Amino acid sequence: MGATVTNRRGVRYGKMTIRRKHGRKKGKVRSVLVHRVVLAEVKGVALWRIVTGMHSCDVSLCEAPHHLRSGTYSANLRDCWNKGRRTR
Repeated sequence: MGATVTNRRGVRYGKMTIRRKHGRKKGKVRSVLVHRVVLAEVKGVALWRIVTGMHSCDVSLCEAPHHLRSGTYSANLRDCWNKGRRTR
């Protein structure tokens, strides 16, 4: 298992570092969540801040492209409620 990051609710996500290739921050390194990189590279989704990666398998460490889809934060919360993963 590679590096992970844990959110406030204790859910772990895969994390990796990438080096910027263009722009004024060229050469700088930043950390990104693996499932967001998979959405961008494999599925061609432009990941702006309002776009989130949604896991259909409900496994936060999953990086399988066929388990991921893009959506908004509110759509992700709605999906969470519908599947009974959110209690409040």
